[in-house]
Amino acid sequence: MSVLPKSILVVDDEPSILSLLVEHLEGSGYEAFGAETAQQAIALLDGHHSVDLLISDFRLNDGMNGLMVAEAALRSLPDIKVLFISGHPYEVWEAESFKQMNALLLGKPFMLDQLDHSIDELLAVSE
Repeated sequence: MSVLPKSILVVDDEPSILSLLVEHLEGSGYEAFGAETAQQAIALLDGHHSVDLLISDFRLNDGMNGLMVAEAALRSLPDIKVLFISGHPYEVWEAESFKQMNALLLGKPFMLDQLDHSIDELLAVSE
């Protein structure tokens, strides 16, 4: 049985989606925090050494993408799990580094129960 709260960082450049996901995760008992840019996410990761899961949109508006955030996260937190969310899943599937990081992909739009299932799948692996 897992002990909550697990810590989850959500990265999405759409404020309404970011807010919805963080609120949903907090309501589910997780310690959740968000970032609207890749740079914010990387700064948050540098300050939190116990993040269990990164949920990141693939396309971000600051010249970086979710893979870059995940690569930075894995450098500093090698045990972090990664879930990409994207309205353009083919871009994620085609990325070579995605195939190497054992991440999951959830295409937008998705239902919150699909998100919960993906989180359970990823975090169960680490227990």
